[in-house]
Amino acid sequence: SPTPHADYYFEDGNLIVLVENTLFKLFRSTFTRHSVVFRDLFSLPTGQDGQKAEGQDDTNPLTFSGISATDFERLLWVLYPPNYGIHKAKSADEWHSILSLASRWEFTDVRALAIRQLQTLDMPPVDRILLAQEFDIGGRWALAAYTALCERPTPLSLAEATRLGLETATTIAQLREQIR
Repeated sequence: SPTPHADYYFEDGNLIVLVENTLFKLFRSTFTRHSVVFRDLFSLPTGQDGQKAEGQDDTNPLTFSGISATDFERLLWVLYPPNYGIHKAKSADEWHSILSLASRWEFTDVRALAIRQLQTLDMPPVDRILLAQEFDIGGRWALAAYTALCERPTPLSLAEATRLGLETATTIAQLREQIR
């Protein structure tokens, strides 16, 4: 049977969510306030014939499949910060989790925060390019990553080219040729 999360099963919460085998008891208003997707979801009619709507108790939780409890918890770090003004997420992997769910569920402000935080981290140019492509992040940050790969003395390694894909790797190789 599902286990209540140690930190995110609030006694007075009004939205029960099941991710993998973990129950979260949260506040519906947090989700409707920050996410268009949840605002639309919770505006749909529910609970016909005296049935309780999904997410109202532990026996009928709102179930999210295709995501990990760890990634969901990381999103909750931002929505319910343990300490105001201090982000629990520190690594690129943690902010990637947050960015992924914020993008999927249209948490616009959280997405913008995750992008800003990722931009402050020291990441290899290939990782920056892949993030920019995956989440449609434009601007100087992505451009600087392309520039770094084009201006460095060594060409792309086979591993880097494989990760970037044929089109991006070829474009970088062509730009490197033009610079020389």
